[in-house]
Amino acid sequence: MSESVNEFKSFYDMVKRWTVRDFRTQKIKAEVIVDMLISDYIEDIVSQNLGNDIKDIKLIAKEFPIARIGQTPNEKEGNRQYASVDFLMSGKENDKSVIYLVELKTSANSLDGLQLWNMLWTCYQESDSLYNRFQDVILNYGIDKNGNNLSTKKYQYTLSRYAQDHKLKECESGIQHFGKKRPQKIRTESQRIKKEQTMVAEDILNNMKKTFTNAKLQIVYVYIRPTDDNGKKVEINFTDMAIKGYKERVIQNKIADKDNNDLKKYFTEQVKIKIDGKPSPDEVSADISSFIAKQDIKKISLTDVKLSGEKANEWEKIRNILIELQKPWGEWFLDDFRNIVMERTGLTSEADVSAAVKAMRNEGE
Repeated sequence: MSESVNEFKSFYDMVKRWTVRDFRTQKIKAEVIVDMLISDYIEDIVSQNLGNDIKDIKLIAKEFPIARIGQTPNEKEGNRQYASVDFLMSGKENDKSVIYLVELKTSANSLDGLQLWNMLWTCYQESDSLYNRFQDVILNYGIDKNGNNLSTKKYQYTLSRYAQDHKLKECESGIQHFGKKRPQKIRTESQRIKKEQTMVAEDILNNMKKTFTNAKLQIVYVYIRPTDDNGKKVEINFTDMAIKGYKERVIQNKIADKDNNDLKKYFTEQVKIKIDGKPSPDEVSADISSFIAKQDIKKISLTDVKLSGEKANEWEKIRNILIELQKPWGEWFLDDFRNIVMERTGLTSEADVSAAVKAMRNEGE
């Protein structure tokens, strides 16, 4: 084995070891770890696992702002606290434009019914509203409702990445204006920089708008198959998520708000819940179940994904790490114990390590 191969294997083992450890460490967001591992493969994952009619899959942006359930497209200043979707992607399905709202899930506890309703509500408002909301964030998010300056650099970076990924050569020279700090004391200079940044942003947004116009919106969940505390695999059940999200979160209270007519209309006409008739919990569950059954929500188990093409071998290594992350807690503790045994004894063969682990556990009992 060459030195470069040894170095790569050593680096891979280190990444795998720390990924596994951090995934189960308190206060560390597991989805951020998995997001980092799969981002370079997400286009291939979606395009190769949603059917042969899917083409030209491209990542638009990560953490893309979407409406919270009940937010209307015409809400302006003072209500820009949006939700977000992990990956927003574009593609063609039977030559028709599609925008994919791709959400990453890594545990049973992260199956959030409210987030599902946020995405369903966004689909109900259609693609033009999704674009208009993003445009509003980019161009008008510089000052919050209290008049305080907000950082726009990360949104500018998102636009910059979009321009580069989609090879918008006419925007390349203008991107240099992004990230410039606006002077606080020189008003004219600050205004000039803001104007330059806005002009470049508008050019990129105008190109982006073509992707959104008349596009179908499609919800996709990519996930590591969740397990409960006993190591039992938990299937993603969108009906259960939606019912729980409706009953236990803020949706019922939002519907009760006398001014939220759009939301009432959505739940009476689309979900077909008889709000004014005070339906029983069972009736509400039945109505939501019927509604969810009609939604074309896709899901992709990441550990089942086998990619073809030039990234196949790289992905297989990532997939092996994801398989490790699916293990129940008991196996994790046992793996840690095995590593301790190997470090202390110097044993390397599987049989010897297993025998030593068994002997030490018997001593402990």
